[in-house]
Order: sequence, then structure tokens, then C-alpha cells
Amino acid sequence: MTTRFEHPEGVHFRHAFTSVKIHRWQFGAVMLLIVTLPAWVVIDWFRQADSAMGVLAALVSAVSAFDAIDVATLLSFVLLVIGPVLFAWRMHVAVRDASLVVHERGLSCRPPHASLLLRRLPAGGRPWQVGWRQIQRVELVRPALMQAGPAAAAHYRLRVVGSGGEREVAPFLWVREDGPDHRPELPWYGILRGRGWRDFELSDAETVAARVREAPLVRELAERGVQVDEVRQQTQGVERAVVDGVERLSRYNLMEHKGLAAQLTIALVAGGYAFIDGLLLQHFTPLVGIPWWLLVVLALAALSVIAASSRSAPRVERGVVGALCLATVVAAGYPGMLRVNALTAEPVVADYTQTAPGRFAPPADRADLPEIRLDYIEIEEYWEHVAGQPHEFRLYRGVGDFWQLDIMDFYSRTGDFYDRLKE
Repeated sequence: MTTRFEHPEGVHFRHAFTSVKIHRWQFGAVMLLIVTLPAWVVIDWFRQADSAMGVLAALVSAVSAFDAIDVATLLSFVLLVIGPVLFAWRMHVAVRDASLVVHERGLSCRPPHASLLLRRLPAGGRPWQVGWRQIQRVELVRPALMQAGPAAAAHYRLRVVGSGGEREVAPFLWVREDGPDHRPELPWYGILRGRGWRDFELSDAETVAARVREAPLVRELAERGVQVDEVRQQTQGVERAVVDGVERLSRYNLMEHKGLAAQLTIALVAGGYAFIDGLLLQHFTPLVGIPWWLLVVLALAALSVIAASSRSAPRVERGVVGALCLATVVAAGYPGMLRVNALTAEPVVADYTQTAPGRFAPPADRADLPEIRLDYIEIEEYWEHVAGQPHEFRLYRGVGDFWQLDIMDFYSRTGDFYDRLKE
């Protein structure tokens, strides 16, 4: 093999960075969801947390105290907007100049630019070429772990072994320039309709293997008389046990077991509720005396249902699905407890007195009401504005027998204050 790269006449291939057809705006939207939502949740949590929660919370709180710039807001902007854009741009740059040519004298390849974000591309490095007479054998290497799903096809490797060494490329990611795109469409709307992963074109291991064997690059080599031998990635010891477990999981259809299917449905509903009501809405915040034992009771009840509905299911599948169901149910139990406590209570509106920035004492004639601490919210102008005057809060105490604050009512009031401040 030589390192001199040429552009001879032949069949040209371009490199794609995903194993499914996806428009750039769709890829950008996916990246925004993957990066922005967790970043937003983490940043929002640290900004509202008391400094005693940890060093990072104290650091964010201290840095954000500068009047010139809210560094936490700047960090949010970088993570939520610039981060996904830079990542998408880096992916584009990594593959835009990549090319592979199958010509009369052999193969010529300009691989994608390898980087920390693209370690799954094994052909990163300098351009290379190999002549037909130099090739000793060509192997289609089947991955050991990932067997099914859209990303599984990208883990197949075409290994070219020659007199000067060996090279690997991901055959499914090379798209013929003068032919149709062989990659499957990603069924976005099918997922929204609840069709599930089993309806994907690449939803099982054998389908993936067949589609890779029919990839344009593999077919082009076969048409030129090159024998492509299929081999399996070698594994040993613990890796072999993991591979065996993954293979067994891939052969078992969870939806055929009614109990596991019901648990997955519960996990989906509970997880969606926990995300919407617990993270997006955040309508209430507890004050004192929250009964954590209710979550323990909920967890024990969920465990009994999971154990009863998982009978006859394999142990690994039963454990994974059960753990997912239990985690989402407990996560949904916290905002659900606040919601039920509010729905079963008559709202109590009381005028509090600020004793320190962000700390409020109840009126003298309502000793049953708790103290309210909102000093973790950095709104110094508002705290100065309400100093020395009564401040109205809306509280609830229902069947949960604990007090909670309507935090959205408070946020609405502070928002109006800052809007007037800007005018």
C-alpha cells in the first residue's frame, strides 16, 4: 500500500455520517434535543440550588453575581445553541472531503477526518490506495455487540488485507455518487404513532446483515470478482459473556410478554409526566414536612406490581424493564404528590414579611403557616423592592398534610416587575 492519493476514473463514493437518510435540519433538531434539554435541566437546577448543595452550585452562584454579565446565562447559551451547531459543523467538516474510488487498478480512499467526536470512524488518517494484485483477502467483519437498529449497520467493517498491511472502512456509510442512496429512511412519524423499533427496516440482526451485504461498495467489489468473506469480530472472556447476553436480548421480543409490555407503557407514561410536570411546568415547590415515606410506599407498590407482571420473563429482561419502570414511577411520584396535594387543598393567600433578602416570615396571626425561603433565586432588585412591605403568597396544604408554594404565581409577579423595570 502507498500513501499517494489519486483521483482515477471509476466508481466514486461519498461518505455519510449517519446510517439513515436524514436532512441537516433534522440532524440539527435531534442534536438540540439531545444536548439542550439535559443541559437546561442541569443548569436550571444548579442556579436554583442552595450553595450548600455543592462546590459547583457555589461556583455558578458566585460567578453569576457579577452585574456586568450573567455568566450562567452565557453558559446556557453556549450549551443550548452554539454547542449543537459546532458539533453539527464538525461532523460536516469531517466527512465533506472524504471519498472512495473503485477503479481499474484498485481502491483509492480519502478517509474521514478522525477526531474525539468521531472515534467510530476507523479509517481516519492519511489517504491510501491499494492495487488489486496487492490484495490478499477482503473480509466483511460483523460487530460483536451491536446487532440491530439503524446504527448497527455503521459498525460493520470492510477489512482490506494487502501486502502492505490492512485498512478498514465502514461499507454501509459509503454512498455511491452516481446511484441512489441505499440508506433507509428514518420513520419519524412512525415513532410518533407508536410503531416502535420493530418496524424499522434495520430492526433485527439478520436484516442488518443482509442490507450491509447489499451495500453498493460491497456489491461493486463482488462485481469486480473480489471475494468478500464474512467473519465475526473476535471476543474473549468477559466480552464474550456480554456478547452472548446481547445476542439473547436481541432475539427476545419484549412486546410479546404482556407484563413487560405493560411495564414499558407505564414507564413511557410516567417518564413523560415526570418530565412535563416535574421539569417543564414546575408549578409548585414544597416548603416543610414533605412526606417522603409516600414515595417509599409508591416504590414498594410498584415493585409488587412489577414482580407480579414479570413472571415467566427472562431474568435479564425482567430486571432491566423492571428497573426502568420503577425509576420512572418514583420520578413521577414526586410532582404527582405535589399536584394531588394542591388539588385537594383550598388555597391560602397570606401577606408575608421579608426578614432578609429572599426570606419571608408569616403574619403574626397565622403561626401555622411555614417560613418561606427563596433566597436561592438571584433577583436582588426585586428583594430590595419588596423590603419592608407585605408580600402576598399562595400556599396549599391538602391530603399530603404538607405546605407547598405556588411558585409560578411568584414567578409571574417577579416577571411583571422586571418588565416594568426595563420600560
